Amino acid sequence: MNTADRSLALLDIALRRRFDFVAVMPDARDEPGAPLHGLRVTQGEQVIDVSRMLGVLNQRIEALYDRDHTIGHAYFTPLGNVPDGDERMVKLGEVFRNRIAPLLEEYFFADWQKIRLVLADNQKAEAARFVVVSGGHEEDLARLFGSDHGLDAYGTKHRYAVQVSAFSNPDAYIGIYQSLVD
Repeated sequence: MNTADRSLALLDIALRRRFDFVAVMPDARDEPGAPLHGLRVTQGEQVIDVSRMLGVLNQRIEALYDRDHTIGHAYFTPLGNVPDGDERMVKLGEVFRNRIAPLLEEYFFADWQKIRLVLADNQKAEAARFVVVSGGHEEDLARLFGSDHGLDAYGTKHRYAVQVSAFSNPDAYIGIYQSLVD
């Protein structure tokens, strides 16, 4: 660094002057040599195709946000170090619960409807949804504010909850890339 590089903005400029910057985008290919090649999670008769799942997640994120916020393949490469079956399923659940779900929540500023769209929860059976909408919205309003509250049920916010059981349900992951339209 030289004396002209004094602030963070200038530090960024200084680094950009001195180094090449190469964009490394997520690699969801399922081809030999690709980081997720052949990576599957088998749970009984069900098989989760990790690269296909990541590819579809990133297509949705790019459509709803931008390509710079797509999820990197590095989140899923540790699955390859765990034996397939129950152990790998547990690891996938940990990755989603502790890394992917919080990341999506941050990206979309807790806009749970968009998070549900990215995860295809709007197309899955209730048990396979990562994020569920609590029912009885009208009843909740009446319980909270009384019967003559005058609030429009459509103008108030719905309540969303993370369904923990979905993290161990293979249908929740398969449903990300295998929608009801398939």
